[in-house]
Amino acid sequence: MTVDALADAAVAARTERAPLEKVRTAASLSLPLIAFFFIQSAVSIASLAMVGRLGTTSIAGIGIGNAVLASAMSLLNGFDTAVQALVARAVGAGLRDTAGRVLGEAQWISVPLGIALSTLVLVEGHAFVAVVTSDQAVRMAATAFLSGAAPCLTFLAVTIPINAYWIGSGIPKLTFLVSIVVAPLQVAATWPLLFGFGAIPGLGLMGAGIAVSLATLFGLALQLWLALRFRPIDGLHRYRPRPKEMGTIVSIGWPVSLQQCLLQSGMVIAFAIVSQIGVVAIALLNVLGALSLVPTQISTGLAVSTAPLVGQALGRGDPVAAKDWGWRMSLAGAVLVLPFGFVALTAPSVLLAIFLASPHTLAEAIFPARLLGAGISIDAIAMILQFALRGAGASKVATGIPFVLRFALRLPLMWIVGVKFHQGFNGIAEVALATLVVETAALTFVWQRGGWTRLDPLGLRAPKASAAGKVSV
Repeated sequence: MTVDALADAAVAARTERAPLEKVRTAASLSLPLIAFFFIQSAVSIASLAMVGRLGTTSIAGIGIGNAVLASAMSLLNGFDTAVQALVARAVGAGLRDTAGRVLGEAQWISVPLGIALSTLVLVEGHAFVAVVTSDQAVRMAATAFLSGAAPCLTFLAVTIPINAYWIGSGIPKLTFLVSIVVAPLQVAATWPLLFGFGAIPGLGLMGAGIAVSLATLFGLALQLWLALRFRPIDGLHRYRPRPKEMGTIVSIGWPVSLQQCLLQSGMVIAFAIVSQIGVVAIALLNVLGALSLVPTQISTGLAVSTAPLVGQALGRGDPVAAKDWGWRMSLAGAVLVLPFGFVALTAPSVLLAIFLASPHTLAEAIFPARLLGAGISIDAIAMILQFALRGAGASKVATGIPFVLRFALRLPLMWIVGVKFHQGFNGIAEVALATLVVETAALTFVWQRGGWTRLDPLGLRAPKASAAGKVSV
């Protein structure tokens, strides 16, 4: 065989292996993340099932409490996006020390913010709840939960950037391992804190909130051990924080934090709108959110793993591969959640019976649950493309489209259709599905155009030579 023939055979072999290698790469990143988010979903479902024993008022209260807590927590999500995007670029360019430095600089900003958020929720949580509902019993339940859960925001301010570093550097299994340890602790702590143990009285929803804080505190301890002892991160807190680089973190992260905060605030507003229909409608909104947790977390696992794949491909100077990752992972997400959507569409009562004991309430939830099932795969595509754009550093467009369609369009339509035109919860569910379809179409268009491939947040395309002739970044 000639040299040319051998070369052609080698190229052909690599070409045949390329799809399989991509599947392995995607699986190595996404499967631990899917498992991580699935465990979180299982904890949420188990907690809600326990709270359900206290009645409809408690279900409504913890739903509103979680919405308020998630609104505050969302202000920390920008650090996740920024650290992932910058770490993935740095790792793709072989700059591990720079990746660790990015993490340290992010924590200089995130930790003070987390302390401020914990204080705000602890002191003013009752005021936020009062905006959502006028039902006194629901207010008391939600406020009790927030008072116990408020400290978790400080702990998450430390761990969210660390998780982003593990994911951006291509080792999400560490995030998964922490979740495996922490999740059973939260579930085990929730029951006795909620209902009491032996002679110790239960604390009700405050106990459920305390269980959240204890679990995140333990997770913080594990993450610090991993980052400082088990697998020390190069460059972490070994240098003075650089204002310019911290500004880059903020510039990438703030659109995500703002968008997520507004969207979560939109969830609070949605609860306020739904509360005008009745307490049962509030409980339905919370239960449907719990039903969507499993497929949403599968989509989130794929979406979060897509961000570093896109970022690392761009760091290597390969925008074609970056674009291909967005399409492949979107298709994978739509297919993986399809079975759940099919069950919700064809047999929703099977899923709803887990949470709803009242035949009347269950009957009210059937049609909205079918619409939820119809939109599961569509939502997966939208979520994965959002994270793909974030991984490219295009956080403004990735957050702007969902904000306009969900906050500025969906919420007003929910009130107009559901309350003003008396279509109730079914009308609200129809509005949610229609705006989701438009959002997915817009994100697909942006990803196809490819303008995000020209972004260069770390300046890797035009490095400056130092006096010693080395490349400096």
